[in-house]
Amino acid sequence: MSGWIRLHRGWRDCGAFSCEPASEREAWVHLLETAAWKPMIRRCGKGDVVEVARGQLHTAERTLARMWQWDRKRVKRFLKRLEKYSMISQKTGPSGNLITICNYDEYQTEGTIDGTINGTIQGPSEDHPRTTQEERKERKERKEEKNTSFYEFEGAVIRLSSKHFSEWKKVYSAIPDLRSELYSLDAWWQGQPDARRRNWFNASKGMLNAKQQEIRKQERARSSSLSRLAAEVKQYAGDGGHE
Repeated sequence: MSGWIRLHRGWRDCGAFSCEPASEREAWVHLLETAAWKPMIRRCGKGDVVEVARGQLHTAERTLARMWQWDRKRVKRFLKRLEKYSMISQKTGPSGNLITICNYDEYQTEGTIDGTINGTIQGPSEDHPRTTQEERKERKERKEEKNTSFYEFEGAVIRLSSKHFSEWKKVYSAIPDLRSELYSLDAWWQGQPDARRRNWFNASKGMLNAKQQEIRKQERARSSSLSRLAAEVKQYAGDGGHE
């Protein structure tokens, strides 16, 4: 069978599919749909900053194992085999794996609905209006992104304008390094199903609020301990340093 299709990233969240380990073909599609469609910067959980180019993804074997419901040894063998067949290349570092999809543009280059990319697009004609509408929506979103002033924070999932970033920094002022916390959250979101990621904005606010409450609780406990220690030192000094 020749030709190609466009596959929406939310396809695996359909209720018609049971929750079961991914096949190798599904694992390959997951790599394709997770790869960055444009250059971006990622901050890993350890705080390392990684530049991710178009057609690359930064992940970890344990993350893929969780997503595919495999053990890590099988993930490692599968990635090695993809390398052997020149489907991917990967660079492993302390913060994870930087995977490059070979010939990414051959899978993702845009074309007209009646055009070709190394072959005629195959598919039912009744799907064409829906596909065209999605293409227009995607082009519009990309155009708006280009016209929008620079994101103050831009991760793979979490993207905040200067206005929202400033608001969050003010609301969650107890968090000492909001940007680092957002990068950690963004790394977590990337491992979540598309259906759950759609609510990242409000859900992230809830998680940041919980983090802030935890920090304030620790600060109160520390303050209370210091007060007790100060009282004990004062009492000790008042007793002349003798018990």
